[in-house]
Order: sequence, then C-alpha cells, then structure tokens
Amino acid sequence: MIGPAEYQTLIEEIVAACPKLKKGFVTIDDAHLGKFIKDFKAADDCPFLAAGLPSIDVKGSKDANIPFQVIVFFILKKVDYNNQKRSEEIPVYQECFEAWQQVNAYLANSTSCQLFANYDGTANADPEHNRAGCDGYSISFMLKDTM
Repeated sequence: MIGPAEYQTLIEEIVAACPKLKKGFVTIDDAHLGKFIKDFKAADDCPFLAAGLPSIDVKGSKDANIPFQVIVFFILKKVDYNNQKRSEEIPVYQECFEAWQQVNAYLANSTSCQLFANYDGTANADPEHNRAGCDGYSISFMLKDTM
C-alpha cells in the first residue's frame, strides 16, 4: 500500500513527466479541492491533477486478505461559467483528455511506484462538470497491493 507521503511524491513525478499538466496536489474531498484552487487561473494553472487520497479496500477472508487501494484522479480546468461560450466547452474537455492520455501512458510504463507495478491501463474515466468550478475528468483505479 502507498502512504500519503509516498503518494504525494508520485503525484509530483506524474506532473513532472506530463507536460500537459500545470500543477498537481493531493486532496481529500470537494471542499478541500475548492480551497486549494480558489486562486487558480485557467491559463497559468490548468489543467491540473488533483489526486484524491487513496482509500483502502480489503477483500477476502481473515486468512487470505487481499488489500486494494482505490485511487481517484481529477484532471480539471477552472472555468468561468458566467463568461464561457458553448463553443468553449468541448476544448476544455479535449485539453483534459489529452492530459489524461499522458498520465495513463506514464502510469502504464512507470517502474517507480510499486502500487502501479501491475497496472495494465485499466481505469474508469468520467466527465466532470462544475466540480469546484472546474470541468474535466475523474479517473478511478482499483489497484491490488503487490506487497
């Protein structure tokens, strides 16, 4: 399993390896996300990676527990909904999608994080609208602990 400090390091590595991302940080929930990005500017700070602190799910019997970590990444861009034209919506999602492609490729080929050692590229990506004033994608993974 990956602890919070190692997870923060992983997020920093992902952002450094993915030029389409401008920033990355670990967050707990939507309120925490909103506080973190309140001063972000779309041109300078977006898209960004907000990585939910992993939850832990243990499956099996008391003799054969199999720990999984459930990870959610948000690749988002801050949007000014009062001034956004309809024609400007899809380009925001496209930009976040392209950043997600970089992140997915990095994770599938990375050897630096034991948690993603058996990652085969399988994830669930859902569009997000107005999550803390942002649009983009949430991506979830359920990763078996390899330890």
